[in-house]
Amino acid sequence: MDSSRPTSLDVDTTNPVINSFNYSIDRRKVNFVFNIIENNFDEVDYIDWNDSKPRETRICSRLRDGICEVRRSFKIGEHNLTIKILNEAGNFIETTVQFTII
Repeated sequence: MDSSRPTSLDVDTTNPVINSFNYSIDRRKVNFVFNIIENNFDEVDYIDWNDSKPRETRICSRLRDGICEVRRSFKIGEHNLTIKILNEAGNFIETTVQFTII
């Protein structure tokens, strides 16, 4: 049996913060823009609950100056997305968005 000195660790228990979230629709393409504050950012994912097989899909995994901007294509019809912003410690925040592609 052996013991060592106690070591202090920093533990991240805070959720990411969304400064702003915008999206715009151009035909079948949707441009997402997130402004996020998170030192230990991991990724942004979404689930489209109107999809025939809803599954988690990654939007982005890197921030550039706190911004995640990406463009995704969607099928024609209604879409109901749950967007999840995660950090490396497993903390997350969710938001929802609904739109229709014509």
